[in-house]
Amino acid sequence: MSLLIKNGKVYQNGALIKKDILIKNNKIAKITSQDLKADKIINAKNKIIIPGLIDAHVHFREPGLTHKEDFLTGSMAAAAGGITTVLDMPNTIPPTTNLQRLEEKRKLARALLRGRNLLRLKRRTRKPLRVTLREYLR
Repeated sequence: MSLLIKNGKVYQNGALIKKDILIKNNKIAKITSQDLKADKIINAKNKIIIPGLIDAHVHFREPGLTHKEDFLTGSMAAAAGGITTVLDMPNTIPPTTNLQRLEEKRKLARALLRGRNLLRLKRRTRKPLRVTLREYLR
């Protein structure tokens, strides 16, 4: 499946330039001003298109302190802010200080987040925009 993001602005050579972005097999195939076709088209309506951001310091507090935050609420907040990759800090109960505890956290995250759309922004057309944090669950 191919995706075309049309009529957006990208930062290129020191300036914001109107370009279209073609995505094939989940990778950017082309950034161009040429007229392209795709299976699905999103009109960016002159908005700036940037890559997903990385938050290298999050506290999802899972396990042990989920009354403060957990994988689901923290991931939803991250996605709402354009964050696609997170690095979770180890200060939980028990602390994540070895591979076994890291694997336990990953299992908890998979169970909580599997198959969920973390962000559903309603646009004026009322079509939802969906974002997931797949990389975190690998």
